[in-house]
Amino acid sequence: MMLLSQSVCLILLALSFLVSRARSEIMGYRTVSKEEANIINQRRKPYRDDSFDKMALYFNYLGVGYSLVNVPAGWPSNDDEWHCVIEADSNKLDAVSKIWIPEYFDDPTWFGKTERVELWDAKEEVIKEYIEIKTGLDAEKTLRFSPAISQVKHMDANMLQMVIPTKAIKNDELGFWAHCFEEKQELLNYSKETIPWDQWEIQGFPSN
Repeated sequence: MMLLSQSVCLILLALSFLVSRARSEIMGYRTVSKEEANIINQRRKPYRDDSFDKMALYFNYLGVGYSLVNVPAGWPSNDDEWHCVIEADSNKLDAVSKIWIPEYFDDPTWFGKTERVELWDAKEEVIKEYIEIKTGLDAEKTLRFSPAISQVKHMDANMLQMVIPTKAIKNDELGFWAHCFEEKQELLNYSKETIPWDQWEIQGFPSN
């Protein structure tokens, strides 16, 4: 009887897992180190450490946060890096605020003139000010989007980049689920879908 009850519990646990996943959808992909992949696979959640944010501006053109792309295994990788899929609760993903970050914007100055303010690769404070003052959105809760600008060769020119605020990751605000694969083909066996971010309801425009 003990074995039977254990089997029933395992079945119910598996069913509850499938039901909870049924409301989720793929929101993007990420290339990570083996160490980060192990943490993600243990937690089944995307992982973000505050210390990463200190280095974020070396890698993210959209400021501090958790960077994804919309093409599976789209970011060029080294042989020892892993390929991850990130999913979120569909309802929460629909509801969260989203914004395209332009390359620059023209900020009005005295006497009717304007000053060009660069946003891609700008300091986090500059990007936050643009989001909050120019659009009225909460920068710590808003998903940021842009073309995936990079000096890296062999990258899809049409690929897009998203940055999720660190607090949203740490507080699991979108009901995240994640898994990483050691081989690129393993990820592609799971999903070959390019996520159509350009069809989502996002404030602003994809580029200037």
